Amino acid sequence: MDEGKEFRIGLIGRIRRDFGLRLRIVSYAVWIAIAVIVVATVVTSVLVWQSSVMLSDRLAGIGAIFAGMTLLLAVFAAVVTYLAFSVSIGLPVLNLQVRLGRSHPNRLAVRAEDRNGRLEAEDPAQAAVAICFRNDGNYAARAPAVIVQLEGMEFEADVPGLNAAGWTVNERSETGIRVVQWEGDTANSVYKDMVRELPVFSLTGLRTIPGWKGSWKGPFPRPRPPKFPRPRPPEPDELAYPFIVVSISTDIFRRVAWQSVDFVVNGESRFPPKEKLPEWF
Repeated sequence: MDEGKEFRIGLIGRIRRDFGLRLRIVSYAVWIAIAVIVVATVVTSVLVWQSSVMLSDRLAGIGAIFAGMTLLLAVFAAVVTYLAFSVSIGLPVLNLQVRLGRSHPNRLAVRAEDRNGRLEAEDPAQAAVAICFRNDGNYAARAPAVIVQLEGMEFEADVPGLNAAGWTVNERSETGIRVVQWEGDTANSVYKDMVRELPVFSLTGLRTIPGWKGSWKGPFPRPRPPKFPRPRPPEPDELAYPFIVVSISTDIFRRVAWQSVDFVVNGESRFPPKEKLPEWF
């Protein structure tokens, strides 16, 4: 590959990744277009004024030129406004990846012990939650906020450790914590083709809730049926799978995704997943 082609490919890649560079290019293009319109109007008006036609005709011609310039600038401004509005309300396309300890991405499982009707994670290292999401859309996810809620499970957190990592407790019961949240700012915006990895936090003492029936008690409505297979809240006559719900929100966008969690006791899977999720979904 020659150097010129490598340079062009590198420049295109930088433009796709760098929102600030794209904004500067668009700004320069707008000012250049305005300058061209104004210069063309002045030059045309001077040529008309220097023509040999009657004064009234020259004045009428110059008036028509300025009227045309005004209309052209109005149309140009409308196009720029429309483009700016489209960018401001465009929705991102976020794909999610969740890891629980050393489990495979989006295949959450922990080794556990059966203690008085509760399944409790054996090793705290298995309960470390790593969440990241990738923007495959054309529009940025600006200042995303993330809520992680446990259904059918709870844990005992090191609250100072959670806060140090940027997480805060959103909901707790008398026996444990069930919902935490992370607030991102504009510096955490996720642009096209970017991946945002959230601070890792630990579900210390992760355990199931005895007698849980699979009811949905989170702050958001139950998600609609997905377009592709994924774990779902069980029907009343089915095994009540515990699951983790990840809710990603911006000022104009919300994505809710959820995954079942398998507890493995003595090598036996208590909540074997019905479907296998891809690494990003």
